[in-house]
Amino acid sequence: MKKILITLIVILFILVSCLEDLDSVRKESLFAFYDEMKTQILNDDINWIEKNSNIENVENIKNIILDNTDSLKKLISSSNKEYSVTINYTIGDSANPSKGYYIVRNTEFSPTYYYIRLVNNSNKWKIESIDKLPLK
Repeated sequence: MKKILITLIVILFILVSCLEDLDSVRKESLFAFYDEMKTQILNDDINWIEKNSNIENVENIKNIILDNTDSLKKLISSSNKEYSVTINYTIGDSANPSKGYYIVRNTEFSPTYYYIRLVNNSNKWKIESIDKLPLK
């Protein structure tokens, strides 16, 4: 009986460590996804956003990503180089996928900031929405 109990405890520890490793991989990939997204925005690659998002019509938000005077691209490539990004991660469960979001700010463009929501399905991050805030 003791052997069975000890075996079950060991198996439980192994399962928990595997879940923690999977969670760490998702967190790391969230940071890598931001770097890739930033590079593609700076290269004006709206097609990358379209392929890596669940947004139905990316053309509708192209202006806030690339073209406006306070676009996301201009915010992350401004001359003052003082933008900040907050990256947050929420652990999913069997009913809900893991989620993440980026908040991108720049003092030069204050009070404008961008809130980018992401979802992780099948270990791949997808952009759910890109919102320019504050809403006018």
